[in-house]
Amino acid sequence: MIRKMKKEDLDSIMQLWLHGNLIAHPFVDPQFWHENYDFVSQQILQAEVFVYLKDQNILGFIGLVSDYIAGIFVDPQVQSQGIGQALLNHVKQNHASLILNVYAQNKRAYQFYCQQGFVILDEKIDNTTNALDYTMQWKS
Repeated sequence: MIRKMKKEDLDSIMQLWLHGNLIAHPFVDPQFWHENYDFVSQQILQAEVFVYLKDQNILGFIGLVSDYIAGIFVDPQVQSQGIGQALLNHVKQNHASLILNVYAQNKRAYQFYCQQGFVILDEKIDNTTNALDYTMQWKS
């Protein structure tokens, strides 16, 4: 089931965010994610966030700011089971276009977005991580 985030979901969401970033981005100093934890926690409360639930457990979430996907995170133990795609399809229903950024070295995420119809619009070096970053877009 997919529903809007509730305030009491924040701790579970942030644990998925931190764990997911540490696993998906070994090329980024882990301290970066820990230092940004509180900031991201506050930003999530300002974003439109949908969670994927199974048996009352949050297995994934997607965060949006307007048409920008700030992130999709799925519990690593249940990845490749359609949860990310379900979250993405849920938000595609109400958007004609979506934009996101993904690190080029995060090949799994990059391939996922390509499979979902996203194309690269731009690439640049991220100033905070010094990693190559793609801006990608999906249009209905």
